[in-house]
Amino acid sequence: PPARGLAGGRRGAILDAIHALCICPLFDSGALRPAGEARAGKRAGSAADLESAGDPRVCTPPLCFLALESGTVLANEVGGPDEDALGDNSLASPPFTSRCSSLDNMGTTMAVSDVTRSRSMSSLLSRLGSAEVGLSALLHSLGELVAFASVSADPEAAHHVLGAAHWLRRALEDIGAETRLVCPRRARGGGAETSGHPIVLGRIVVDPSKPTIVFYGHYDVVGASGDGWLTPPFQLTVSDGCARGRGVTDNKAPIVAMIAMVSEVLRSGEPPPFNFAFVLDGEEEIGSVGFEKAISNECGWLAGEAGVACVLISNTYWLSDERPCLVYGLRGVVHLDVSVRGGSRSLHSGVHGGAVYEPTAELVAVLGTLVDQPTGTVRAPGFEKSVRPLGAEEEQLYDGVAFDADAYAKRTRASVRHVGKEDAARKLMMARWRQPCLSINQLSANANSNNLSVIPPTASAHISVRFVPDQTGAEMVEVVAAHLHAEFQKLRTPNALTVICCGGGEWWIGEPDSKPYQAAAHALESVWGQAPSFIREGGTIPVTSALERLMGAPAVHLSLGQASDNAHLDNERMSLQALYKGKQTLRQFIIFFAAALADEPEAARSR
Repeated sequence: PPARGLAGGRRGAILDAIHALCICPLFDSGALRPAGEARAGKRAGSAADLESAGDPRVCTPPLCFLALESGTVLANEVGGPDEDALGDNSLASPPFTSRCSSLDNMGTTMAVSDVTRSRSMSSLLSRLGSAEVGLSALLHSLGELVAFASVSADPEAAHHVLGAAHWLRRALEDIGAETRLVCPRRARGGGAETSGHPIVLGRIVVDPSKPTIVFYGHYDVVGASGDGWLTPPFQLTVSDGCARGRGVTDNKAPIVAMIAMVSEVLRSGEPPPFNFAFVLDGEEEIGSVGFEKAISNECGWLAGEAGVACVLISNTYWLSDERPCLVYGLRGVVHLDVSVRGGSRSLHSGVHGGAVYEPTAELVAVLGTLVDQPTGTVRAPGFEKSVRPLGAEEEQLYDGVAFDADAYAKRTRASVRHVGKEDAARKLMMARWRQPCLSINQLSANANSNNLSVIPPTASAHISVRFVPDQTGAEMVEVVAAHLHAEFQKLRTPNALTVICCGGGEWWIGEPDSKPYQAAAHALESVWGQAPSFIREGGTIPVTSALERLMGAPAVHLSLGQASDNAHLDNERMSLQALYKGKQTLRQFIIFFAAALADEPEAARSR
């Protein structure tokens, strides 16, 4: 019950106690094991063993505590999921029931925590009387995985990334997989190399004569330092029909759904139509540098004797929350660091202003020549030279996409081009998906000083260039760099301009009419009750092309996330319905794809 009117030390003590409960680890670090040889099966000391022994670390249904600014503390008991409510197409009915006193007038949540203790996925699945993996099991596993602050870009979070890798390794072993950990290598200064975060590999061979489906996901996340979070980002919170936390939709929930789906298939009593393999990346959010080389020696082990039928990826999103989508294309990207260097030290603007060439002003002048602001067209000569022409088949796909330009403008909360003009929806879709673009992502000058009267000796900017078929990253670097140098020369300054390419990834295009994509379309329609739109995305997932090359098989982006999921933003979330139906969609894909291959001659399959 709520504790009202608390004062002084007693109130503080209660809040401290609740805070301690909120931050208790969801994973028993003692269960971590060092990497070893490939192995399978349940380990001694798993959560199932602890539970059977009555270990207090395994607890019963979750209790959510809410501490409000007014000092009010609410205890919210979350009941079991009403999974029948997930069977329809309505997003209105949250599948969790809760009993909680109403919020007071302040209504500001300071902390919400699902206080649970670690259970392995195997212990949860072993409680089920059938092969079906319910929402409760999905959320318990997701809560454990979200609790790892696996921010790959933060060296201070390295132990969280490693912990998440071992958790996933254990989860795969719990469903019978053999596992391996491989680490990519990254170049360091002086020709040295350093190890990156682990890639978790797993395989389940049910029949060597059957082909393999490879599942790709990434367990690393971006940081969560924004001040707009309403709940602790690394504690899974369930409310209003959604699961919230950093990495929920990008990409931990899809990984949990994949593992649960394979468990269902293996427990169904029917011979699985495929072998299964998993490639779970720990560095997708920082470019997956060294990924291809790291797993190149493991491809034969993953593919098995009959090879790979397809690579399945769930790391993309719908255009809305209503109609499912299948992503069949991604733009490429190159990242450029641009800097202007002048003198060797900072100068006082009151003493030297007007007498010296200023790097910041020159950098701003050059960057201002890149994009024609009224139209958004990039001015660099040759920037759109190699863009693949729009074909009739692709144009028909745009006709089938329900895209609301006004709703998009409202959702982005930005000034959006073309809104209110004729054919705005089509123009916006093409601008976001099939046309190259250039963005200035960061500007820096005088970054280490609070003195606002300084003329800094160096100014820098980070630029990202998105490119499309049939352009190349090298081509785009050459075009943009040539334009910047040409414009800089017009300034007639003795200062120096440098342009350095610091990374990138390739574009990718799938085949909407292929058997894997048609199977994915049928799967989405069978679960959600409506045919999906075929769309492209403007972002870049470099491993897609790499996995197609390595596995010798087509990739499919089967989108589970929805438009309102806030990936990379504060209050990231995924609806419980999308999580549960996502798992169902993955299973239906297996069924439809197996049927499609059964109708295909063996000779054609081998090609």
